[in-house]
Amino acid sequence: MGILLYRLKLKLWLATLIFLPLVLFIVWIGPRLPQPIISFLSDIPVKQWDIFLLIYCFIASVIPMWLLLQFSGIAIKSDTVISGICGIILFILSVLLIFEAIRVLVLKPVKDKKA
Repeated sequence: MGILLYRLKLKLWLATLIFLPLVLFIVWIGPRLPQPIISFLSDIPVKQWDIFLLIYCFIASVIPMWLLLQFSGIAIKSDTVISGICGIILFILSVLLIFEAIRVLVLKPVKDKKA
């Protein structure tokens, strides 16, 4: 995705339109892989998976970030922003609710006793 965005100047909305369904399809197809593929992958020893992951980590650490850019990074950023905005709104509503509860439960009985 990084190559398409930064080298071929693909618009972000178009990349999202292409890669979001692709990512969802890959997540959906994962548990439905044919048995020969699952058997092949499960026969790989754990140490070999460790080596694959170390090689990937090394490559990811030396190539430019724009080249490694994946759709999930963009999706996670937008989810983080939306979650942050929702959190701020819920915090404000909670504070207003607490002040209203204090006014009704604490301040009103004090006013009633003075009268």
